Amino acid sequence: MSLGKQYDFNIYSIWLISIALLLVTPLYYSMGYVLIFDSLLVVALCLLLRKVKLNSSECIIFGLMLVFYLIYVVNMVASNAMLNVKNSLVMFCTIIASYLLSKYEPTYRDYRLFDVLCFLIQLYVIFYSLYYAKTGIFPFDWNYVDFSMFAIFAFTLGMKRGYCCTSAILAIIASAVLPARTWFLFLALFILFYFLKGFVAQVLQCKLFGKTILIILYLFIAITLLAYFWVDVLSQYFAVIEGHGAAFDQANMERFTTMKMANEIMIKENFFFKGLDMISLYEPYLDKYDILMPNVGPHNSFHGILLYYSICFGGIYLLVLSRIVDHVTCKEMIPYIYPYLICCCILHDNLTGFRFFLFAIVLLVPFKGKTGRRIVWR
Repeated sequence: MSLGKQYDFNIYSIWLISIALLLVTPLYYSMGYVLIFDSLLVVALCLLLRKVKLNSSECIIFGLMLVFYLIYVVNMVASNAMLNVKNSLVMFCTIIASYLLSKYEPTYRDYRLFDVLCFLIQLYVIFYSLYYAKTGIFPFDWNYVDFSMFAIFAFTLGMKRGYCCTSAILAIIASAVLPARTWFLFLALFILFYFLKGFVAQVLQCKLFGKTILIILYLFIAITLLAYFWVDVLSQYFAVIEGHGAAFDQANMERFTTMKMANEIMIKENFFFKGLDMISLYEPYLDKYDILMPNVGPHNSFHGILLYYSICFGGIYLLVLSRIVDHVTCKEMIPYIYPYLICCCILHDNLTGFRFFLFAIVLLVPFKGKTGRRIVWR
């Protein structure tokens, strides 16, 4: 293998090695430091080896992003919201590294690393599902979406690399043991988009749907309208069922209520250059604290980014994220991209931190048998 191909392999594989690091990270909050270190290393190698070139518009976007990020950090440090500062640094580093890798075309042809990695991850997830182990070393929350998102990651990665059998086994086990209903929603959407990807590809040719940022905007508007309709209209005609397990249960009512409250707070307060403190959360809104606190803020990834990380920095973050998706969009990628974005409408923090990292891995891993990472169809 030539020196150039060795460099290509090493740069691209750095992003994958972090998966193993995340698996053995003993503390939840230390994952952020792993992601920061890994992202900075990827950015440094891509720029120093001149493997990625940015055009003028991209330089302007990243320049504005840096300015908004620094203003946001200054405001949050002044408010002593250090958790926001740390999480925003993870966001800033991972989004830049992901963007550079989305433009980066690996030239190596040996995909055995991806095959071995995919197989080991799926075995690990299956073992954890069967063992039902609540070990201190595993960083994800079994009772919520963290593990189900990780299972989704392993499932989709296996489908891309051709491990359909182990992916099917994982899906069956996950359906039996995972408590989160989001897994069933994602699986149903994945199957639906898989069989309708040809039709969806034609729809995405239209200018109104040609950019991911537009689709994110439509999803944001749709889930906001649904939240108001659910809370203000449907609640007048249907009795709320206690617990979980029904469409109109207490959990769904609280989920949509948090989205409505997030809109009201963003309208009332000035969140253009600062965000809501993630530690104190909604303490200034004590009349709504009982609902918001157990749900850890708005149950919507788009609302959460704007509420916690300011409208300016959060908005440009979503813009860069959408351009990453645009770089890798192809007909084969449709079942992986849009079900996840739809699930983000009812789940929080799935476009930041390690969850975004797992999503980015799925986007950037090549299909089995393809010489390149993606097929450009637009």
